[in-house]
Amino acid sequence: VDVEVTLHELVPAEDLSPRGRRAVLKTTLTRGRGAETPADGAHVQVRIETGGGVGVGARLADAGARNLTLEFDLGDGTGGDGLRIALMSMLRSEVARVRIAHRLLGPPLLDEIAENATDAHEAMRVELLAFEQARAAEYLSAAELIERVGKIKGTANAQWAAGDAAAACAAYTRGLRLLGMVDVASGAEAAEERTLRVALSLNGAACALHGS
Repeated sequence: VDVEVTLHELVPAEDLSPRGRRAVLKTTLTRGRGAETPADGAHVQVRIETGGGVGVGARLADAGARNLTLEFDLGDGTGGDGLRIALMSMLRSEVARVRIAHRLLGPPLLDEIAENATDAHEAMRVELLAFEQARAAEYLSAAELIERVGKIKGTANAQWAAGDAAAACAAYTRGLRLLGMVDVASGAEAAEERTLRVALSLNGAACALHGS
């Protein structure tokens, strides 16, 4: 059988990973609209297709394609740091093939990886359906600031557990800085603020010991 193949276009993969270690690779399939990309803390709506021949690499538990539609705040830990990094480079309605190292994946994506996966990366098709930027911290109420810091702490704890001490320590510091902006709080909010402050301070002390 004779087959004629014509290469019309070669789209290189963009290395988005810190220090260029190829942990997060993105190839744009359909360019999005506008020029704005979501910043950390933005509320995003994402459609993700995994498995089913999306790309070579680890196979998911489901032999066919899986479609996930997620809605979350960037930085709250959903999907892991790899997905967060990829989404922060995307435009509205952009579709991309993304390849992420397993160590940078988080639930629910990490839950989909088969136990017998042999590759250290997972390929997926990601579509950024919509996003809304987070309001600047100075415009948030005490309750909103406390809620945001709680999410930062949860993400940092997951990073620490995964062995990414540098990212976790930076997040603990950021959380403490945001808590410093809480100047008016009710009794319940004040108690929650104190609990968060103590936890972040203790974790910060652990960071200092880790770095010494």
